[in-house]
Amino acid sequence: MANLTDTGPGFGGYFAGYFGLVDAPTHRAGDRNEGKSTENNADIFAALTALAAVENQLGNTAAAAQWTTAANVAGDFVMQMFDAGQGRFNLGTVPTHANPSPTPGPTFCPGPTKGNDILNTCDVLDANTFTTLALAGASRYRNQIDWRQPITYVLNRFQTSVMAAGQPFNGFDLVLPQTPGSNGVAWEFTAQAVVAMRYVDQLYAQTTFEAAAAMYVAEMRHAQTSAPFGDGLGLVASTLAAGETLPPLDQCLVTPFQCIAERVGLAASIWAIFADQNINPFPASQNPVPALSALAPTSATAGGPAVTLTVTGSNFVPSSVVQWNGSSRTTMVVSGTQLTAAIPATDIAQAGTASVTVVNPAPGGGTSNALSFPVNHPGSSGGGCTLSPGTTVDGLDLTLVCLLGLMVVWLSLEHFRRRRKHKEGAVI
Repeated sequence: MANLTDTGPGFGGYFAGYFGLVDAPTHRAGDRNEGKSTENNADIFAALTALAAVENQLGNTAAAAQWTTAANVAGDFVMQMFDAGQGRFNLGTVPTHANPSPTPGPTFCPGPTKGNDILNTCDVLDANTFTTLALAGASRYRNQIDWRQPITYVLNRFQTSVMAAGQPFNGFDLVLPQTPGSNGVAWEFTAQAVVAMRYVDQLYAQTTFEAAAAMYVAEMRHAQTSAPFGDGLGLVASTLAAGETLPPLDQCLVTPFQCIAERVGLAASIWAIFADQNINPFPASQNPVPALSALAPTSATAGGPAVTLTVTGSNFVPSSVVQWNGSSRTTMVVSGTQLTAAIPATDIAQAGTASVTVVNPAPGGGTSNALSFPVNHPGSSGGGCTLSPGTTVDGLDLTLVCLLGLMVVWLSLEHFRRRRKHKEGAVI
């Protein structure tokens, strides 16, 4: 890590690594590549934060602090790459002393210089999605920017549609189309955008992006079954306009970084699973503490059937779990503000009051406030009994009178009164 840490007067962060044989003759193998990537530094932040969490769990607080400090070097670099005017993240930086000097083009869009760095303002999708997934939930960066901005930017700039095999396909490209005919859907990056949309919705306890996210999940399912060169199992990495008619060597989506093949891809398939299951794979993201506001239904009758309980609140995450009197129940996450939980009949077999909470797991997370769920006696109404202060029968104070059971209670008391008067020698 020390060899790749930028300690110069520029933006800081971590260098890209070392040049290899494939970079010759432009660069000598083994020389340090002092370019810096926004996406890669976001990945580094997530990885080092995860290491810090492991050390904390092991009780190694000093080691955890060191990893956290190292993680923040990457995270702080990433946040400096945010362009507040456009609401997006820049691609990264290149060194001022690069030899040969980089030529402006699709991978280098020269911006302002700071110290040893030239800001690279090129526009790519994953500079926004990866950074959001890795940093938006971290306490250090959660409130530095409005994390809805980079997701809105992705939605407005990188959406694309193509016709292939006589069918329309809608998704996102990694970059803006560079040349006519280079337009296509990159499914790995479409899935990343969906994960980021849903994650930001959860952070802000909203559903702003859910309609778009659900639509693109449906598009991925469509591509899984109908895109050219698919196998009905995994997801193709890309779909090009009329891609099935192209020569084999042209059956890939050209970007400045890679040619994304129109074949089933591992990364596309895995990210599609993440998108479908609403999973942010970056463990460094800190889960918020959930909060509850309402339950539906609001009560149940003892001895009744199982109940599907709808829990409304905020800060729910994909791993949120509803607890009933402190025990976990099968939970489905509907959105960042709503959960449903399966409450079995055994939980409401006896009258009483249950405590309902929601737990978000670590990292971060915690237990919500508790809401009460009354389980009423059969035959009772609402809360079960109504208060009637001062009501007496033969000196017995009836402060709780069950409305529907009133006749039974009265007859029992009348029987008790008659027996007592009989014992006292009264004439009935």
